[in-house]
Amino acid sequence: MEQETPLLAHLKRWSLASRQFPTWLTPNLINFSGFLLVVFNFLLMAYFDSDFYASVPGHRHVPDWVWIVVGILNFVACTLDGVDGKQACRTNSSTPLGELVDHGLDSWLCVYFVVTVYSIFGRGSSGVSVFVLHLLLWVVLFSFILSHWEKYNTGILFLPWGYDVSQVTISFVYIVTAIVGVEAWYEPFLFNFFYRDLFTAMIIGCALCMTLPMSLLNFFRSYKNNTLKHNLVYEADASDPSLADKKGTCNLKGVAGVQHKKSENSNQPTRKHN
Repeated sequence: MEQETPLLAHLKRWSLASRQFPTWLTPNLINFSGFLLVVFNFLLMAYFDSDFYASVPGHRHVPDWVWIVVGILNFVACTLDGVDGKQACRTNSSTPLGELVDHGLDSWLCVYFVVTVYSIFGRGSSGVSVFVLHLLLWVVLFSFILSHWEKYNTGILFLPWGYDVSQVTISFVYIVTAIVGVEAWYEPFLFNFFYRDLFTAMIIGCALCMTLPMSLLNFFRSYKNNTLKHNLVYEADASDPSLADKKGTCNLKGVAGVQHKKSENSNQPTRKHN
């Protein structure tokens, strides 16, 4: 049973887009192409804003066309990240390697996404301090690791709604920045609350109010139903028969994943919710 999210239409767009690819195109190549687009965005922004002062008043700003390019490529990369699994199911090529490539690249994207968005606000009195940037990077990585810790123990990788929302929002903000200019983010939008504060609050809020509660809740449910994959929450039990064999599977989102065989105390196969 698929868990609907406010961006279910976004997932349906993934299914529609996957049908446009030829069957000989491998899912890993699709995923890696999206990864390269994000890296290109990072390098492009680093060229025009190497010290994160380009958005500070009195400095030379990033050209408007750069924001447009970055916004479009970010949206395309997000789409490719969702299409790869659909392609794997469509071509019956879902493998454990596909999951490793998918989430391995995502772990790197945690850094590139945040740092690229940081150029919108920059440093200085009107921007975000480097310390806060460092804190946000750790928060995003914490959310990523926590979600995979949940899957390690429950067999379910729950992608919070914040992922889809954040990617679409980031792409939209890039385009808006090209239209209104970075000066629009200098002014407070509510009392003395600035857009930079909203940026910080959204990242921390998604981690503490969405990712953390859902991971703990799903872990507790699995523990209560006696369906945990391991006896210990931080390392595998070598005697667990579910680790003896693995096979590729297509999950509800279509992302290539790994399915453990049912253990004696488990009544449900591994699946992935979004």
